[in-house]
Amino acid sequence: MNRQTLIEQRIYHLHQRIIQKLRDEPQKILKMARSNLKRYRERNGDWSSYLDWEKKLSLPIADIIKILESNKESAVLARSNSPFAGCISPRERWAILREFNKKYETSRN
Repeated sequence: MNRQTLIEQRIYHLHQRIIQKLRDEPQKILKMARSNLKRYRERNGDWSSYLDWEKKLSLPIADIIKILESNKESAVLARSNSPFAGCISPRERWAILREFNKKYETSRN
């Protein structure tokens, strides 16, 4: 697996937990994502990825989840510019990354 694919897979695995949270607490998670987008735009301007996410966040939860689960190139790009920072705790994040790294190392051997 090349480095870029590895990064994309790590991001995908982190978003699996975000998907669970979207199902469990959709309004809370969407509020956090919208707040992040607002802050990003204030700091960095109207990048196209931010504008794309604003549109995506107005979709039904099921459609947002489909985007996050998809392997399409547009979904990979969307996940790499995700507004869901802070939706999972640092502890959860590190646990997910440790598990991913363990699986990756096992698959390499």
